[in-house]
Amino acid sequence: GDTLEHIHSSWLVYANFVPYKDFFQHHNPLLWYMFSPFVGLHAHGLDDNIINAAVVSFAIVASFINYLYLYLIVSRFISTKLSGLIAASIALTPYMVLSIIHFRPDNFMLTAFFAGLYYYFCYLKEQKLWQLSLAFILFWASFMFLQKIIFTLILLALITFYLIYKNKIRISDILYALLLPCMFSLFFIAYLKAICADDNSGGIRLLFIASVCTT
Repeated sequence: GDTLEHIHSSWLVYANFVPYKDFFQHHNPLLWYMFSPFVGLHAHGLDDNIINAAVVSFAIVASFINYLYLYLIVSRFISTKLSGLIAASIALTPYMVLSIIHFRPDNFMLTAFFAGLYYYFCYLKEQKLWQLSLAFILFWASFMFLQKIIFTLILLALITFYLIYKNKIRISDILYALLLPCMFSLFFIAYLKAICADDNSGGIRLLFIASVCTT
C-alpha cells in the first residue's frame, strides 16, 4: 500500500537514487527527503517493523495537527470554539480515519496547508508580516508534499488578489512573504534540471510534468 511505497521511496533517496530519474514516482519529493535519514537507519540495523510503526505514527500525529488547525481556524476566525470542535469532528470521517493510519504525502500536504491557512487568517486579522511569510512557506511545503493541492492554492491566490484590490493586504508584504518560497522553488527547479540533464531522462521529465497536471 501507500506506506510501503513511500518507505521504499525514502529508502531509495537515502541510497542516493534520484526520484523521476532512477526510480518511478508521480508525487512531489518532500516526504521522501524528509524521512530518508530515519528510514536509512535500516542500514544500521533498525528493525523494519519499528520503521513502519514510527512513520505511521508520524503520519497520525501530522493528521491530528491538521485537525487542530482546522479547529483553530473555525473557532478563532469563523465561529465559536464549539463550532470548531464540531467542524474538526465532522472532518474526521471513517474514510479519513483509514487514511491517516497510512504513511502517505496526503496527510502532510493537508497539515501544511491548514497550518498555512491558519497563519494566513492570523495575518489578515493582525497584519504581522511573519505570519504571512510563515503561511506562504507552509503553502509551498504543502505543494512539495503533494501536487494536487495546486488547485486549492490557485483559488487562494485569486482570493489574495481580490484582498489586495480591496487594500486588505499590502503588496509589499506579499512580495516579502514570497521571497523564501521563490528561493526554494528555484532550488527545486535547478534540482529537476540537474537530474534530467542527460538525454535518456526526457521521458521521466514528461512523466513528472504530467503528474503535476493530473494528480
